[in-house]
Amino acid sequence: MTLNLSRKVRRIPLIGALASAVLMAWAPVTDARVTRIVVDQTTTPIVGQPLYQQLTGRAFGELDSTDPHNTLITDIGLAPRNANGKVEYIASFRIRKPVDMSLASGVMWHDVPNRGGDVGFPADSFAANDTQLLSGWQGDNAGGTSVPPNVSCVPPYVAPCAAPAFPHHYVKTPVLAGVTGRILGRIINRSGVNAAPLNVMGNPIPYFPVNPNDNAGDTLTIVTNETVTGVVTVGGTVANSDWKYCAGGTFAAPVPITATTPLPVNVCLKSPGFDPTKLYQLSYMVKDPYVLGAGTAAFRDVLSFFRYAAADDFGTPNPVAGKISSAIIRGVSQSGNFTRHFIFLGMNEDEEGASSTKGPGR
Repeated sequence: MTLNLSRKVRRIPLIGALASAVLMAWAPVTDARVTRIVVDQTTTPIVGQPLYQQLTGRAFGELDSTDPHNTLITDIGLAPRNANGKVEYIASFRIRKPVDMSLASGVMWHDVPNRGGDVGFPADSFAANDTQLLSGWQGDNAGGTSVPPNVSCVPPYVAPCAAPAFPHHYVKTPVLAGVTGRILGRIINRSGVNAAPLNVMGNPIPYFPVNPNDNAGDTLTIVTNETVTGVVTVGGTVANSDWKYCAGGTFAAPVPITATTPLPVNVCLKSPGFDPTKLYQLSYMVKDPYVLGAGTAAFRDVLSFFRYAAADDFGTPNPVAGKISSAIIRGVSQSGNFTRHFIFLGMNEDEEGASSTKGPGR
């Protein structure tokens, strides 16, 4: 199913498992709030594709917290500001493109990384001289989406600054230092008395408890059944005296959480420990949350930059400038969920009002 939309449509209905939004090919001049790009690595040619090259780098961007395109981002009004009064982010990107861009088809596939991973480019897209863009959107900065050291460094590099490694895709999102709130974490498929990590969608929950030495006010619920329609059967709660936060170990011999403890936070449960047939849900107070929606806006703005801009604010040219006539967002599984969410929120329209993608996802 494909829905043809005008350029000002902000919300679209989602029907079934496939949704797409056609964004028109008009192209106003805009930097899409990406102010700087840095290409950290160029590979020419790509293995098996002698006419293609791969560019890997970072996009530095800023968001206007008062712009209607951004006000739907949770807590953006509390985010730190730069000297221009804007909210900053840094997002990873990777481009696979023809070495000779005069051969480019004009189609750019904006593939959504799944938990920070790479996305292959199909053989038919190479054969058609299409371009591929991958960019980070998941801004929880933990596990497969953690931010590498030196992410803020830019050329010319002066020690100890250096170009960062590129282990996976990420977005360095704003952090609300000192802010607290409640979050829900899940523990599944765990048994016995060993520590169990708090994860979400296979990635560590990026938040530490307000007080890792005190679980008062936090609730560990036992779920015995959950239907596909979301009906939950609760089997009681674990007494706060029978569990504690830990960095590993067991309830009797926990590894304490410190300022240098890596994620994820773990829960240690008193003997006999966790039952693998049950789901454990922890509602707990956390601190220093991320403005996660800034990652969604970064995904939007990175594509808008590469589709429309000639160069960044520092004169670095857009490597595909003037060669992209249409762009398609594409994602499967978690990435498909993001695609639908992205379009439903109207994030396929940037701060300049420019539409940038159409997109299937399942």
